Amino acid sequence: MRNEYKLYRVDVHSVVGNHISDLISTKMIPTFVFFDKNGKDIFIKHSVPTKEEVYEKFRE
Repeated sequence: MRNEYKLYRVDVHSVVGNHISDLISTKMIPTFVFFDKNGKDIFIKHSVPTKEEVYEKFRE
């Protein structure tokens, strides 16, 4: 899976990060959001997801 996905970390205390957190309607830290290839959010979790949760989402 390493070469198939991109991971981005966003500092919500920055101007850009604050804008992104507004777009996904969250102020909780940490928040993990997975997007499909079309940019639609397919999974949002307001804590660290387990390895099983991540694998399950990418198997769908």
